[in-house]
Amino acid sequence: MLIRFLRLPLTGLMSAGALLWLGADITQAASVVHGAWSVDCKYHSDTNKTSCVASQKVATDPLGKKVVLGVIVEPVEDAARSRIMFRMSKKAYKPAGIGIKIDDRPPSRLKINACDENICEARGWLTEELLGQMRGGRLMRFAFFVDPTNQITYPVSLNGFDSAFKVLRRTD
Repeated sequence: MLIRFLRLPLTGLMSAGALLWLGADITQAASVVHGAWSVDCKYHSDTNKTSCVASQKVATDPLGKKVVLGVIVEPVEDAARSRIMFRMSKKAYKPAGIGIKIDDRPPSRLKINACDENICEARGWLTEELLGQMRGGRLMRFAFFVDPTNQITYPVSLNGFDSAFKVLRRTD
């Protein structure tokens, strides 16, 4: 099975990361690519704040049209840590939850919080331990069951995650 890590294109002449690095105020949506990860920022005029997320889409086709997994990391306002979310097939077997394993580290589990007619979502706090593994790691394996006996595993590249996360920390 061919797995493709999608990156979103840059928007405008300067990327969100470059704008934030220079201390500029982002007044429109902006995206920047860090390896296999993108950082997407959006200005909210009603609150006069900018919010950013780091994300990666994993696809099973060369054109990137069959996205099978989305991974999102977002800082939480007024919290010292960030939230991590995984969006997968609506066929996920909810009682089994999900599993993640980074490089040769022990696996971690997370419950599937919700499913609707389109997707299932697992979310939780990005602990210091998991954050450290992601920032220093190369590959995350993401696994879920579609029934009690059939597991699906997808690779999630961690290439560029450290620099993407540094941009997120400068925006919260």
